[in-house]
Amino acid sequence: MRNRSVIYNIIDSFMRHDNPSEPVRGFFRSWLIDDEHKDEKSMALEDQWSRMNDVLDAIDGPGDGRVQYEMLEHMEKTGKRRGFYMRWHVAASLLVVFAGLAAYSAWSSRNAAGTDRMCYVTGQGSKGEFFLPDGSHVWMNANSRLEFSGDFGMGDERRVSVDGEAFFDVVKDRRPFIVSLGDEVNVKVHGTRFNVRNSEIFESVQVALQSGSVEIVNGGSQRTMLAPGCCYTFNPSRGTYSISHVNTANFSNWTKPAVVFRDETLGDVLTTLEHWYNTKITVEKGVDITLSLSFTLKNEPMDDTFLLLQTLTRYRCTVVDGSHVVISR
Repeated sequence: MRNRSVIYNIIDSFMRHDNPSEPVRGFFRSWLIDDEHKDEKSMALEDQWSRMNDVLDAIDGPGDGRVQYEMLEHMEKTGKRRGFYMRWHVAASLLVVFAGLAAYSAWSSRNAAGTDRMCYVTGQGSKGEFFLPDGSHVWMNANSRLEFSGDFGMGDERRVSVDGEAFFDVVKDRRPFIVSLGDEVNVKVHGTRFNVRNSEIFESVQVALQSGSVEIVNGGSQRTMLAPGCCYTFNPSRGTYSISHVNTANFSNWTKPAVVFRDETLGDVLTTLEHWYNTKITVEKGVDITLSLSFTLKNEPMDDTFLLLQTLTRYRCTVVDGSHVVISR
């Protein structure tokens, strides 16, 4: 009984926090995904979700937001602007957590203009796969978020936004399919397969095209056509971009249940691992990235994989934290 009370208090405290930092979010996700007291945690989440649905239904109806929010115990009375923020914040908190219990989670909400929104979220160490309303196939890497309008596909374009990493297999249509990557980069396609990454960890925006063609619009004026087998990388802090020829399979291998490396170079293996574990890999001077390797990658923990790599290459593989690995002599 005491465990249940503590669990409720932890979840409630986190959800009432206005803007928890990423380390706090990460710790909370790790704690909730852990198997200890799993049933009690699930019950607490379901209870919070049920209570939140009552509040959201009240907010969608007429009346002052101050009155509706009295439905949540111990919550201070606030105005409509606060209510809208809490709606997103609480829903996001719950959904990121649920993503640890399933491959991914989704919820709908409504913005200030009254437009319905759909959002898919994956948590730490989990990946998701689903289909958009137009039939386009999407894979989402860990710690990623994809959002689109509730009337997706009904207008002149099909638009989604991505925070994190996703691979798209877009259904061909007369209406362009647009992926927004932050405030500056938009990828415009009609039917193609490509990988996008928009993450603070890597300090860059990346688009790798597997087939078809895409147009990248940067800042509204700079337009770049990308050919299959090429990777576009934009550095927001510098305002510069580069295009390189790559093996695009290394950018999408993370969508598979397993990868078999047969005489692959260390450089190609590291590119796959960077996407597989959604972690930044730094290769220091003196490391031979042309070294040939053969092994199979499945669902091994990151520490175990880099320990194996260290044995195979005799290079030091230092896992600095969950989002950075350094390869050195």
